Amino acid sequence: AGARLSRVAPNPARAEARIRFELPRAAGVRLELFEVSGRQVATLADRRFEAGVHEIGWLPADEPAGVYYVRLTADGTEDTRRLIVR
Repeated sequence: AGARLSRVAPNPARAEARIRFELPRAAGVRLELFEVSGRQVATLADRRFEAGVHEIGWLPADEPAGVYYVRLTADGTEDTRRLIVR
């Protein structure tokens, strides 16, 4: 099994959302956030992480309510989760 997003909570979010991902082995990780139209909103991580469970927060302070997608790219795999901001 490869890297995966294990949780995005709370969902829907009104304040900070916590994004949890798991890595079976150390890998370079890129964690990005896109709005439903495809516009990239933020790069939350772009570095190497050790194997294990990691969590990163995102505060949608300047972003309007709507549907967003969190995309994790690591170790040749990609995983995406939907996040609703109210």
